[in-house]
Amino acid sequence: MLVNGHLSSPLSATSLINMYSKCNSISDAVSVFNSSAHVHNVFVYNSVIAGLTVNDLPIEAFEFYRKMRFFGVAPDKFTFPCVIKACSALVHCYLKFGLMDDALEVFERLPRKDDIVLWNAMFNGYVQIGEFDKALVIFRRMGDSGLSPNRWFTVTRVLSALALAGDVYNGKLIRAFTTKTGYDSGVAILNALIDMYGKCRQVQNAVKGNFSFLKVLKGRGDCPYKPAPTPSLDLSVSGIHRPIIDPPCREGNVSMV
Repeated sequence: MLVNGHLSSPLSATSLINMYSKCNSISDAVSVFNSSAHVHNVFVYNSVIAGLTVNDLPIEAFEFYRKMRFFGVAPDKFTFPCVIKACSALVHCYLKFGLMDDALEVFERLPRKDDIVLWNAMFNGYVQIGEFDKALVIFRRMGDSGLSPNRWFTVTRVLSALALAGDVYNGKLIRAFTTKTGYDSGVAILNALIDMYGKCRQVQNAVKGNFSFLKVLKGRGDCPYKPAPTPSLDLSVSGIHRPIIDPPCREGNVSMV
């Protein structure tokens, strides 16, 4: 088809790219794309982006998306799922090697941010390198975007980050949040709350409720005798203090303990 000039339509180029992609011959798929510049439209771009994505080449897939936008080709409803999948894979790749700046750059360029798994990955990436303030900013942004935190994974990870940061103020806000939403009925979250209070030297709060006695002892062992101040983290890029969630006690009679 290449030799005889049969790539005269987007349909033929798209079909050939799809065939090569499914046969794991992605270099040939890209070759077809490069040889059919005169018929490039959204369908041809979608086929090569999808092919690169399924062949575990998220960087290249994202670059083709950028190229597509640069040349003024408007994406359609089939473009974004492929791009988001490629970007998600790229973010996870950067996070694996601790390249948070690169991961954040790709994350910010995502056309949609409605994947809670990706938000969790960004949060964990910052926690793993000890940047708890940035991790909590991600959590705040996730809430502002309208996504509900995962009952077990997200909330327990946030409590762990607050424990490591010694931020009992926001820890109490999360405690109020879990009480109002009913999340505090799970053992994993109860244990995370105890750890947070213990490491923040608030063992008296850890004792309240139906908590494990062994966990309380562990928290007591983590606490020096002299109490320490419990400042909350600066969670806004402008330097203005803001809690990671709006205190739910303002809307009901939920105790922040």
